[in-house]
Amino acid sequence: TESIQVNCPSRNVQDILTIKDDLSKAWGKHSFKMGYELLRFRQNQWDMQSPDGSCSYAGTGGLQANGSGISNTGNTLAGFMVGAMSGFSFGTRLQSNLPRMWQHSWYIQDDWKVTPTLTLNLGFRYNIETPAKQKYGFISIWDMTIPDNATYSNTAYACPTGGCMGSFTHPKGADPMPMKFDKWDPRFGLAWHMLPKLVFRGGFTLSHTDWRTSYLYTDEMMTNSISYGTPSGEHRPLFMLDNGIPAWSYPAQRADGSVPLVTTNFGAHGGNILQDNLRTPYYMTWNAGFQYEVSKDYLLELQYNGAAQAQTTNSYDLNTRPWGLIPSPTGVGYMDLN
Repeated sequence: TESIQVNCPSRNVQDILTIKDDLSKAWGKHSFKMGYELLRFRQNQWDMQSPDGSCSYAGTGGLQANGSGISNTGNTLAGFMVGAMSGFSFGTRLQSNLPRMWQHSWYIQDDWKVTPTLTLNLGFRYNIETPAKQKYGFISIWDMTIPDNATYSNTAYACPTGGCMGSFTHPKGADPMPMKFDKWDPRFGLAWHMLPKLVFRGGFTLSHTDWRTSYLYTDEMMTNSISYGTPSGEHRPLFMLDNGIPAWSYPAQRADGSVPLVTTNFGAHGGNILQDNLRTPYYMTWNAGFQYEVSKDYLLELQYNGAAQAQTTNSYDLNTRPWGLIPSPTGVGYMDLN
């Protein structure tokens, strides 16, 4: 299918407020530097969604006996020419996206001249980053023990009696993840004047990744939308454009400001589980090399540089894994439903 839609204005403003204080102190063979930095990260994001709507027009591809389409047949332009529509959707913004977070950082560094020919650079940085929160406390947390309250239409699938388990809750002001205290970032370097014309230099750095607004989900909270489409295998258009778009209305908001999901496709539900013990990703860099003074105008340098990442975040589809490998829902605590 192809679609017709109208783009609407949007705004995305990000700012970082900083308070920083540094201190330098020379003491014998040591040159100390230390300091503290406070960061306040704010984002103000807003858009109109699609209040004018978006329409998809049906193709004219061939059909098999079971009603499924035949690949590489038909022409979607024909559906557009006759006004045969396969679906439509509308959306409106309920709340602006206003994530906020704090970050505290301390560091200390020492340039230590151990001997006239050997200098060590020793440093350490520690970070505490608060979990991001919406300005007005909006958040969506998935609870596997609550019956699904979504509405599905134009689908052959149905939940068993009593409803499928798993639905959003919206506890105002809740944290999306536990506070992380594992951002210990060491730094090490040295310069060794081995011979009058030969110097060895090397170093190592470990740095953790900032989370910022990662994993702060607000599903069912920030927008209200409605969509209709033809079910899978249905060859007839949902409606003809000459007759106008069928009557529709946005789902009614709940008392907490959220909106129940209304969709035509049961399979559109997908979830992301965020483990409570998720570790912060970090990357490492290291180098080693020699510098040799060939003459007063020429310097020969041989250097090695390396880098690696660890504990990077990723995801996998639970439905494709053997059941024995699926994490137990007990204690997982957080899931995003798209």
